[in-house]
This record gives sequence, C-alpha cells and structure tokens, in this order.
Amino acid sequence: YSISSGAITNVANTGQKPEKSFSQEIGHRFQGDLFDTSISAFHYKFKNRQVQTSTNINGLLYNSYINAGGMTSYGIDGEVGLKPYHNFRPYVSGELLNTRIDDNYKVGNDYLPTKGKNGVRAPHLIAAAAIDSDDGTFFGNAALKYTGSQYSTFMNDESIPGYVDTSFTVGYRFPAFGPLSGTEIRLNATNLLDREHLSGVDGARTNAKATTGVNGTTINGSAPTYFTYPSNAVMVTLSTGF
Repeated sequence: YSISSGAITNVANTGQKPEKSFSQEIGHRFQGDLFDTSISAFHYKFKNRQVQTSTNINGLLYNSYINAGGMTSYGIDGEVGLKPYHNFRPYVSGELLNTRIDDNYKVGNDYLPTKGKNGVRAPHLIAAAAIDSDDGTFFGNAALKYTGSQYSTFMNDESIPGYVDTSFTVGYRFPAFGPLSGTEIRLNATNLLDREHLSGVDGARTNAKATTGVNGTTINGSAPTYFTYPSNAVMVTLSTGF
C-alpha cells in the first residue's frame, strides 16, 4: 500500500514458484571419556531457490523473496569438544561451504550470466573456538568466531570481507541468603577488538554494477544493503531468585 495515498501499489506475486530441494548428508559422532566429536558432509540441490531480501520504499523496509533458480551447495562441517578438565571445557568447530548458481537469471527479455557464480550470504569458511569454566561458584567463557567473506549479489560483483567476533563472560554465584537463592553477578563483553565491520547481507541484489546480459543488452544494477556489527559493549548484571 502507498504510504501517502493508501492505494494498493504492490500485490503478491501469485506466480512465484515453490522452492524444492533434494539433500544428502552423512556423518559420524563420537562420545568418549575425554572428548566428543562430530563430522558430517552434505550436498543440497535446490530448484527455485528463494532468497530473502529487503527493499527500501519511501524510507520503509519491506521483505520480499527473489527466485534465484537452481543452486547447488555442498561442504563439510565438524566440531570437537573436550569433557571438563579441571573445570575447563575447550571447544572448536568449523564449516567449509561451496555454493554454485545453476541458472542464468532472467531480467526482462535478457539473462544475467549468473550460472556458475557463488550463492549470496554463503561464506566459504566459518570457524569458532571457545573455552568455558565453571566450578559451581566462579564461571566464565571466552569465544572467538571467524566468518569468511560473503557475496551480496548473484553476479558476485559486490561482497563484504570476512570478520571476527569476540565475546567474554565472567561471573560469581553467591551462597543462598535468607529467601534469596541463585544470586549471581556477571560481566559480559562483546566485540572486544572494537572493529567496525559489516556483519551480514540484508538486501541481496541480482547485480550491483551495470552488466551486459547474455543477449547483449545492458542490465542496470542496484546497491545491496548490509547489517553493521555494533561497537564493543560491556554489561554487568545482577540476578537472584526467591
């Protein structure tokens, strides 16, 4: 609806085709006395892949879906976590992901040459490491996560670089006092390195730059939009139960 007149200016796309997928996955899990592990390989085949995006219309954001056609995704992920050792529990995980767009994207009477390009919002590598400790009184954890670069257009002509997230928590549990129990104080800190960066793709686009289509016409682009990661923050909380 128009925000100025109230008239209907956009209607639902009743011809939007449903997304279909065919997936395979195989893996192995191990639980031992010292550590637990999990590893899996996966392969996904999509038809009419629906990619959510947002569009700014007269200053308001609207969610919509782009039919990206066929897409193939495959990769491997794994994680290892140690059992508590002197109250410490380290943990690491990671994923390698490959994506491929299987079709050219139709625009008017032409096609963008998107076949063979990488999918949007699909970092090739994600890795994380964390360690926590809890002896029943003192507790805390520290975490580090890396997210690789991501494309924001089907033509792969704009992307955001990889980034690192960091967080830290430390706390203390008080003994029960009168009707109060479970009293604890904790300090949480995020983005310890205080690095300003883009943390994700909000509005994916077909192409950011003018591109020559398969049939030779010029297809104009539009700018993707992004999420920004908040600056560092420190918060102290005190909680109790009764």
